[in-house]
Amino acid sequence: MAAEEASEQELTEEQAQKKQLRLIGFGVVLSGFIALLVASVSTRPHGILLFGLGALAVATLVFEKTQGARVGLSLGFLTATIGVWLWPYLEPDGSYLVLGFLLIGIGVINVLLTPLSLYFRRMGERLAER
Repeated sequence: MAAEEASEQELTEEQAQKKQLRLIGFGVVLSGFIALLVASVSTRPHGILLFGLGALAVATLVFEKTQGARVGLSLGFLTATIGVWLWPYLEPDGSYLVLGFLLIGIGVINVLLTPLSLYFRRMGERLAER
């Protein structure tokens, strides 16, 4: 455990942000798979997904805080919970299977484009210094 903490401290700020963004993306992808599973089993998945992902987000956040892990996975679950909450308003007759695939796609894009987002952040910081 001490070796893991030492490796966490050795990470630069940029590497830490990259890891956190990827964890958020993984949380959204996992939420998408959970949405697909629940939508294929239940006829009314909204309540199950809303409260289930919300509880999972809170439980993961508590685990991350108590274990000293980097917060990220819980933020991905929380983001997906907000998406589930808004889904009936955005697409009243929309299928939750579509929402599951949409969450998976957004999460994968987040994971893959993390280096690009950090590049634009660094560029913005350089422009702000001028």
